[in-house]
Amino acid sequence: MQVRDSPSGRASRVLLSGELDIAHADRLRQTMLSVCVDRDLVLVDLHDATFVDSTIIGVLVAAAKRCAQSGGKLFLCRVRGEPLRTLGLVGLTSMILVDDAVPEGLEDELRSLMEAPSS
Repeated sequence: MQVRDSPSGRASRVLLSGELDIAHADRLRQTMLSVCVDRDLVLVDLHDATFVDSTIIGVLVAAAKRCAQSGGKLFLCRVRGEPLRTLGLVGLTSMILVDDAVPEGLEDELRSLMEAPSS
């Protein structure tokens, strides 16, 4: 798990990889607790994730609520394969980033986060 902040610190990108299950839940929960504070935008990049279980989904939903409470938004980005199917089955496709959902004024921050290398 890696966290990248935008130059202004108003946005963060959390990169997740591999099989995400209960063994990773506590670490992800702690990361999301710190990342969701004072951010306008949090991107959870699942490009390299191969599996997402219900525990991780619960952590992501709680993080999205926490972001919303502080006036921010959380989106999942670069979701593919099995994680995309799982998120669709549980009805969380609305959390998957689409261009028109990016909060106004954060387009440059989003671009800098997405262009940052993932390793």
